[in-house]
Amino acid sequence: MAVLLGAMIVAVLVIGCGNDADGDPERTTMASTTVTTGSLATAQYLAKINDYCQRDWARMLEKFADYQDAKGPNVSKKRLFIGASWRFLLPGIQFQFDVMRNSGAPEGGEVEVEEMIGTMQLAIESGQRQRISSAEQLSTLFEDYNRLAQQYGIDECVVDEAYFDRFEL
Repeated sequence: MAVLLGAMIVAVLVIGCGNDADGDPERTTMASTTVTTGSLATAQYLAKINDYCQRDWARMLEKFADYQDAKGPNVSKKRLFIGASWRFLLPGIQFQFDVMRNSGAPEGGEVEVEEMIGTMQLAIESGQRQRISSAEQLSTLFEDYNRLAQQYGIDECVVDEAYFDRFEL
């Protein structure tokens, strides 16, 4: 099973090269995913996805608070975050990915949505192979995705370490 999963991950990785605005080479790495054209206009798509992510982040942070309370004050912050990442943070972000992909891209936005969620997919897969031990590490892992999501207008779906500020990690 692990060999099959590893082969699938390798199969979807695509490395591309592009240029930034100054003409300097920029290397981007993302997973490959295909998105169909959906029936929603861009504004409707953005509203739907942002609404979903806002509710999903609220649920994940509530679970994080419950998990932190259940573990008690003697568990290290690193161990707390490692457990939370595996149990519900990365799976919650995976649900956001599924909603974005299954909603279909607005007409004319297929390339941007595919690039954005392909980058998200790669970050999720990378996070599943790591021991995410801090909010900063989680946020850094999704840095490329966050940039693309914000450019597209999906601000509520970014993976931001600021979400965890109230937990005194």
